[in-house]
Formats: sequence, C-alpha cells, structure tokens
Amino acid sequence: MVNINPLFRPNVPKSAGDIHNRINEISFNSSLLRELRAIHFVHELISENRVEGMRDVLVHMVADDDFMRDLSVATKIVPSPVILSRLKAAGRAAAERFLAAHKQDLNLRGSVDLAEMFG
Repeated sequence: MVNINPLFRPNVPKSAGDIHNRINEISFNSSLLRELRAIHFVHELISENRVEGMRDVLVHMVADDDFMRDLSVATKIVPSPVILSRLKAAGRAAAERFLAAHKQDLNLRGSVDLAEMFG
C-alpha cells in the first residue's frame, strides 16, 4: 500500500487549519487502520492454526510521513502541477528507500509489523 497521510503526528494540532487537516487525516486513515487491524486479526488466527485454508496476506507500506506532514489539506483538495511534481519525486524516493530496505522480503514476508502496530 502507498500511504498518503501520516498515521501519527508528534504534536497536537492547535490552529483551526491544523485541527481541520488532522480531522481529515484521521477520517481517511480510519478505514485503512480498520483494514490493517482485520488483517492482523486473521494473521493471529492463522498463526494459532484456528482457521484452515487461508493464507497470510503480506503487507508492505511505502510512505514518507515527514514529507506528507508538511503538506496542507489544500494541496490534497486542489493539487497544483508543482505539488504533483513534488509528490511524484517524493513517491519515487520513498519507493527507492522501500526497495532498498525490503526488496528481499517481497513475496516472502510482509514488511509492516502489524503486531507492533496493533498488538
């Protein structure tokens, strides 16, 4: 998966714009996190041999939370060619970092530690 919103922010938003932006991020991420929790639950069932005929889903995430934290909600609603170009460059860089770190994991194991996220 390619994450377009930061899952976590180190600081509490204080301005109206920052609060609005964080509400949008949380709303968007809630579906993603719900799906990841469900995958984690099924992983546990499989590892405990409580279900038959199911295979693990290998979860990988390409993300650049630092870059995405710096973007305002306005860039997500009305992206300009400059922003799209920056997003493309950031995405390529994030994908290169991901592949350098996890290429050997592809089709063998997931690179996202769901137990750490939800355990």
